[in-house]
Formats: sequence, structure tokens, C-alpha cells
Amino acid sequence: MFYLIENTEQLSKLHPYGDCYINVIPLSPQYHPLLTQTSLIYFKQIDSKGLMFTIHHSEAFAVDEQKVKDFILKHENVFVLDKKMTAQLLGEEFLDSKVKDLQLLSLSTSTTPPYIHDFDTHIHTHFKQLYGDKPYLNSIIPISKHYQTQEAIFSVVKHLMSFPAINTYYNDEYVKVYYGIEKQGIALDMSLFNEHFNPQNPNFSIKDDKIYTQYNLYNFTSRPTNAFNNINFAALNKSNGSREAIIAQNDMLFEFDYEAYHPRILGKLIGYEFDEGSIHTHLGQMYFKTDILTPEQYQASKELTFKQLYGGVFEQYKDIPFFKQVAAYVDMLWDEFNYGGYITLVGGRQLFAKDVINPTPQKLLNYLIQSGETYYNVNSIKGVQDYLATKKTNIILYTYDSILVDYHRDDGKEVLKDIKRLLEEPFGFKVTAKYGKNYNNLK
Repeated sequence: MFYLIENTEQLSKLHPYGDCYINVIPLSPQYHPLLTQTSLIYFKQIDSKGLMFTIHHSEAFAVDEQKVKDFILKHENVFVLDKKMTAQLLGEEFLDSKVKDLQLLSLSTSTTPPYIHDFDTHIHTHFKQLYGDKPYLNSIIPISKHYQTQEAIFSVVKHLMSFPAINTYYNDEYVKVYYGIEKQGIALDMSLFNEHFNPQNPNFSIKDDKIYTQYNLYNFTSRPTNAFNNINFAALNKSNGSREAIIAQNDMLFEFDYEAYHPRILGKLIGYEFDEGSIHTHLGQMYFKTDILTPEQYQASKELTFKQLYGGVFEQYKDIPFFKQVAAYVDMLWDEFNYGGYITLVGGRQLFAKDVINPTPQKLLNYLIQSGETYYNVNSIKGVQDYLATKKTNIILYTYDSILVDYHRDDGKEVLKDIKRLLEEPFGFKVTAKYGKNYNNLK
């Protein structure tokens, strides 16, 4: 087959120039990318024929994978469908800024990534029905059928290669942070895990009593989801004891929570300065016109604040300075959206009026808060990850307003203070911490 590159001699005849596009085909599409290997790499220079590098496949010899990677990275830009997955399969050198994620590029002008049709052939479907759970699935599907599928996918996404990569935050820091969390895995008490969870196939995401999460980065507000193998890690049940299955691989789990995160994000967006103390106390004193709140009033204050953040400011509280500014900000946002045609989310992504179904002022505010939450988290977590790079302590899970850290005693107690400081300092948010041997029993 004249599009196959299966030895060093064939590879040496290729010459890197300009930009290229690649798509990595793993041995199994069902397994987490960190738990499988590369089967094939589809490669295309814009004005030449598509090629297939054979790494692990039953029909062909194996070309040296490192030499293939070196060849690819000699190109000026390398366009991929999924940068995080590409790096997980090929190595961290593919986190380089020259590697451009086409789906993230498309979200700079659209609320949805490109629609990749189901280009699988009948042969793909047949083999998946017979061997879908096997770790070698793609290595037995004929290369010609993989090639046919990859050619079709490229025809759908090739126009995105001309999109200007103006905003590097999404392509670089955004991808690197979630890559860094995923690669750590999460230690499990397998007995408790099996009591509470029912993954499609444990081998897809579990190895050596560690489970691997997968953050989906292709949401237009940039707020990622995190579900893989029938488990939604962004919404683990807090009341049925299932979190007890998540344990420390090192010495202790520490959860760092942002206090009143969304009100603080909104305060930053509208330029409102809260007092040093609790936001819920600050606003509760205005709701109930008292200097000292009862526990019931404090809880009611939290509920009132969140109802107004997500549902609109109540008429009786529009004179409270914070909500007065919120109401004015929402009006401004709505005018900008209707008359300007778009709003700019935190992080720089533009949300166009033509793409929002049934827009409302409050919906726009919620989108903006979500984008702010992600932007501030990514930048703060990046600082923590850089700091922990030479330590044994790791961030293992992210859930919107908190991060879960697997702490190693060798790093000393100072590392915990430094993590808290690195989460708070960049943007002035407040962080509290809980700790314990498992994720369910933190104090």
C-alpha cells in the first residue's frame, strides 16, 4: 500500500516543511489514552497525499516511533484533533505551543467543535461488535479502512488549519493543566470502589489500583466536564459513601476549596470589593439588617445569594450595593450582546449571539462566570503544578471550586501552606482546606 510508512528507509525519504496535520489512532479507542499505545499515525502535509505511519499493527512492520515523532515535530506547526490525547499517546513534547488543537481553534468562532461524522466503515463496526473491549482492537482493523476514515475526517477539519491562533491560553496553559492532572491518576480502595461503581470495563480506566479521569475541554464556556468509563468525576455522590473509595496513594488527601467562589468571581468582574471576612456574612447582614447572624440566617444568606446569581436579582435586594452593581453589569452585558453581536468571555473566547439558543441576560452572566471560574482555576493550578514539579505531592482531581491534592509527608507541611498561597494570591480569592485518608471523610 503506497501510503504506508513502515520502515526507516521510507521515513528518510520524507522531508519536513511548512505545517502538517496528524491524528493518532490508539490500539484501543475504549481505553484511557494513558493506558494504551499508538497503533497508527495518520499524517498529511497540506499539498501532499495522506500517509499512515505504522507503529503497532498486525498488517505491517513497525517504523521507529521516536523517529516518526522527531520528523513530525520538525514541521513549523502540527495540527491535531485533540492535543491532550496526542500528548498522552506520543509524549509531553507534543504539549509544545507549535502543536495546535483544531477543536479549540474552532471554538474561537463557534459554540461547538467541528462535527466529526461517524466515518467508521462497516468493517470498523463489525470488529467493534466482536472485539470492542480488546486492548488491540485497532491493530486488527485493516489499515486501508483506518486510512479511509482518516481521509474523511481530514476533509471536515482541514479548513480550521487556516484559523489564526490568536489566543494561546486555550491551546497551551489550558491543555497542559488538565493533562497534568489526568496523568497522576487517583488511588482506589478497590473493594469499596467495586461496591459503589459500575464502570463499563474496569480495564478501560484502571491500572494498578489507580483510576484515570478524562477532562473534556471542548465546551464553549471552557468549563470542562470530567466523565469516563461510566463515572462522572465532576459529580461524585457526597452522601452515599462512594467517595470513600478514593484514597491517598501518598500519605493524606487535602481538598482546597474556594470560599464563595462564584460571588467572588462576579465581584471581580464588576469591580466590587468585598470585606476580608465571609461573603455570606457580609451579604446576610444586609439581607436581615443585623450585625450578628444566627446559623439559620447565615445558611439563608448563602441560599439567597446563589438564587440571585443564577436566577436574577430580587427586587427587594436591588439597593444592596453588590447587587446594584450586578444588575447594572447584567444590563450592560445584555446590550453588548444584542447590539454588538457578541460578548467576550473571561479567557478571551467570543460568544456570538447567533450561536446562543434562547439567550437571556442571566444565561449570559452564568456563561461568563463559568468562563471566569475556569480561567482563574487554570492559571492558579498551573502555578501549583509548576511548584510541585520537583515534589512528591500531586493534584489528582479538579471539580470547579476545589482541587484534591495527594500529599506526601516528605514534602513537609510548608508545601500545604504554599499550595494555599498559590491558589489565593494570583486573583485574591479565599481558600479553605480539609484533609483525610479518603475523599469521603475529610475534616
